[in-house]
Amino acid sequence: MTNYHSAEERGTWAGKLDFILSAIGFAVGLGNVWRFPYLAYRHGGASFLIPYLIMLFISGLPLFFIELAIGQFTSQGPMTCWKMAPIFTGIGYAMVLISFIVCIYYNMIIAYAIYYMFVSFVNLDDQLPWEDCGHWWNTGECRRSAFPRLNDPKYNLTQKMTLLWGDLYRKSCVADKLNRSTYPDYNHGTSAMFNSFQNGFSLLYNTTITSVEDLTHSQVQGYGEFKSCQFSYTTPSQEYFERYVLRQHLSEDIGHLGDISLKLVLTLLLAWFLIFCCIMKGIKTSGK
Repeated sequence: MTNYHSAEERGTWAGKLDFILSAIGFAVGLGNVWRFPYLAYRHGGASFLIPYLIMLFISGLPLFFIELAIGQFTSQGPMTCWKMAPIFTGIGYAMVLISFIVCIYYNMIIAYAIYYMFVSFVNLDDQLPWEDCGHWWNTGECRRSAFPRLNDPKYNLTQKMTLLWGDLYRKSCVADKLNRSTYPDYNHGTSAMFNSFQNGFSLLYNTTITSVEDLTHSQVQGYGEFKSCQFSYTTPSQEYFERYVLRQHLSEDIGHLGDISLKLVLTLLLAWFLIFCCIMKGIKTSGK
């Protein structure tokens, strides 16, 4: 009789639609919306979808349906459902451990989203603080405007070189590349590193170069050895997040993390409170 009552008290879905929408919500979670576009862009764009779809049908969907079937068949949690096959009990503990770890850092991302939402509401009629540079937290490397396209026909040769040295490359660094005495292995007027640099340039452009004034913008941008001379820029949004929200510049190392950010603590507490409200009555509330 006790088992019967415990089974009756167990929460159930209000309907098929609640179950379907909840399953979709778990499958298409924060990782898909937040991380998938970045991974697709980083690994080839549209071509990434081919192996992704193959593995989705070979591995992802079968595992998804197996998990649903086991849950419906046993009506138990991840740690107790494996009583039907005790040898797989470790899978249940691993699922709980992974979910525990993921909840911690995913909820922090939700806290960031809540923080940005509040800031957006506060600055509804004004410019958002991460739109441009010039704030106290920005550095000299902050840049909002797009990089000039030197292949644009509206620029003449003089303008292209001015933009090259002003916005894209450090002229002094490029000049050092053309001076053999600046190389670490320079000895008595010779440098194997400089010779290797010149040989690579000659092989690519069928010419040698001795002065920075003789270079063209296409040669500077096209020769890989000059990449170390590029200016390093950051976006206003990146500096706002790293230097204002997280205050990373105040943290020297893991032993000096800086002060606790009250605004992030409050948004994190709000995120956990929302989760509590969603699950406090089991699937009756989480299904909604």
